[in-house]
Amino acid sequence: QFSLSDKNTSSNMKIDTLAFLNCLLTHHPPQVFHPHIPMLVPLVVHAVADPFYKITSEALLVTQNIVKVIRPLDSPTQFDFRPYVGDLYKSTLNRLMAADIDQEVKERAITCMGQ
Repeated sequence: QFSLSDKNTSSNMKIDTLAFLNCLLTHHPPQVFHPHIPMLVPLVVHAVADPFYKITSEALLVTQNIVKVIRPLDSPTQFDFRPYVGDLYKSTLNRLMAADIDQEVKERAITCMGQ
């Protein structure tokens, strides 16, 4: 949480934190993260809005995996995903609608929307 929310954190630290989070989300069962989603979603949404394209790109990758965690397709879950969908959708759509973004960010935003 500190690595993504502190203004004094370097870009490299934020990128590494997002990459680590992405790795965790990919390699663990979704139920493990359900208690932590209320804390993770605002941090990732904030990272998607970051002006540095590398941070935004990594955050969009994490967003894809958060969607898989909050609404897994391969197993039933009792987790209420509805409070988080709006923020995730809006942050991704804002990046997708921007005309002056990096190609990598644009591609990740398209993929994220398709998730």
